[in-house]
Amino acid sequence: MFVLGVIFLLSCYMSQSMQCDLTKEHPVIDKTSNKTLGCMKCRTCKTGKEPKIPCGTPVGRFEQVGDCRQCKNGTYSATEDTRECQICRSEKCFKHQVIKGACLTNRKDESYCIDKCDHGYVMNKERTACEVLTPQQRTPEKPTTSNPTTSNPTANPTTSNPTTSNGTRQQATLQQASDNNGIDNEPYNKQLERKDVYNK
Repeated sequence: MFVLGVIFLLSCYMSQSMQCDLTKEHPVIDKTSNKTLGCMKCRTCKTGKEPKIPCGTPVGRFEQVGDCRQCKNGTYSATEDTRECQICRSEKCFKHQVIKGACLTNRKDESYCIDKCDHGYVMNKERTACEVLTPQQRTPEKPTTSNPTTSNPTANPTTSNPTTSNGTRQQATLQQASDNNGIDNEPYNKQLERKDVYNK
């Protein structure tokens, strides 16, 4: 009886002190007494999949861990491990917010939210949601454009008066001729003056 009592105490102590690494193992328990009987390794899944029973979940003595399952839309698993599929960053965006990049189930998450809303919506002042545009906000603003200065096609361009121009040239020609005549006739005038002196 003494030996059986010692064995019972040791089993109780081991069940209470036994701890499993919940990132790599499942605690195996007696569901009747809820005591830990041991640890079972978690199932390793390939990219794009996760264990059907999340790693670290307690399982019964004769319970099967199960196979892997495909990641749901909005989640991903980019490495081969025992973890559950991770939530994409795009799932944290609020409704009608513009999303850039992509989040595939078997690749690294490349999605992210930007500070912009879909067509027909506008970001609220708190930057926490996209709201429907009001009729006032839907009215497009009239663009302010300055009227460029254009030349009047009907305006008469400034042209030189051919009559005035020709008249000026004729006047200059006559003046020059008069000057030349005055120069050329100067000796002749002097001769006339000399004759008048002799005649006197």
